Amino acid sequence: MVERIADCDVPTGVEGMSWVFPSSTGSTCVIEGAVQRAAEVDCTPVVGGGAVRFHYSEWRTRPALEGYYGGNTISPIAAPEGRADLVAAQVESRDPDVGYKVAIYYADSAGLWSVTIYAADEAQYDAAVAALDIRPFRELRGKPAR
Repeated sequence: MVERIADCDVPTGVEGMSWVFPSSTGSTCVIEGAVQRAAEVDCTPVVGGGAVRFHYSEWRTRPALEGYYGGNTISPIAAPEGRADLVAAQVESRDPDVGYKVAIYYADSAGLWSVTIYAADEAQYDAAVAALDIRPFRELRGKPAR
């Protein structure tokens, strides 16, 4: 047990991903073989009568995360729940069944985690984002005492 949160390690791997993104676990989730990223999990819950894909990633470097999404961004959008610790952007989709694809990641450059939501349209994205659980950046190393 540690006495200070700052002494905790940064979460990593699939176990770390479940801490950062509690919604990355469950019966619709599959651990992907990470090649370009440190860890990846795909989930496909049914939202609004159709499946939505959530692709959770732990990136090896922040430049890789920013380079990937920077090259695919259509436009920035509001972060879920107006959270200042997150960045959200609509990104290009090569899948004709995905009409609204959004990348969400931490604003802090130390944040190496992202989730991409593949929805049929903006309304389905809005419904899906309600099921998304992302721990606040300040809690990545543990929950502060209250």
